Amino acid sequence: MEMKIPGVRINDLHMTTKDVVLAMCGGNPGAITACMEILAHEKYIDPGAFTMASLLDLDMLHVYDDRIYMLWNDVCHRNVGLMIAVLRAKQLGHIDERAINIAIDNRGKGINLDLLVRRIQEELPNFNPDGRAPLTAAAHPAVIAAQAQELSREDDDKKRDKYEAVKV
Repeated sequence: MEMKIPGVRINDLHMTTKDVVLAMCGGNPGAITACMEILAHEKYIDPGAFTMASLLDLDMLHVYDDRIYMLWNDVCHRNVGLMIAVLRAKQLGHIDERAINIAIDNRGKGINLDLLVRRIQEELPNFNPDGRAPLTAAAHPAVIAAQAQELSREDDDKKRDKYEAVKV
C-alpha cells in the first residue's frame, strides 16, 4: 500500500534518496548540489539529526527548486553548515518560516547567521557548522558536482520522455 502525504514532495515512504533529491530540486543543478552537500555532511554538522532531516525540513517549509539554491547560495553563502543551521534554528523556534522566505527573497537580509549558530550551539553543543565528512571519493566536491549534474540530466530525460508521451 502506497502512503501519500498531500502538500509535500517527499510523500512516499518508499522513495529512494535519488527520488527525494529529484522531487525536491526539479532538475535545478544548484539545488541538487546543495542537497548533495547536505546528504554528504549533515551527520558531521548536526550529529543529533536523523538522516535527511534537513531535506524534510525544506519540504515542510515548501522550499523547492531554485529556492533551495537561493537559500544555499544567497542566504548561506554556499556554506552547507549555515544552511543546516537555518533549518535547525527553525526546528528549535529561533526563526520562523516567514523570516526564512524573506531572507531567500532578499539575498539573506534579515537573518543573522552568527547569532543563529550561537543559539543552536547553546541548546545543541555538538552542533558544528564547520563539520565535514572525511574527504573520501563520495564526499569530494568534484564528485558531488558530477552527481548533481547526472541527476539533473536524468530529470531532463524524464521530462522529455513525459513530453514525448503526451505529444504522441
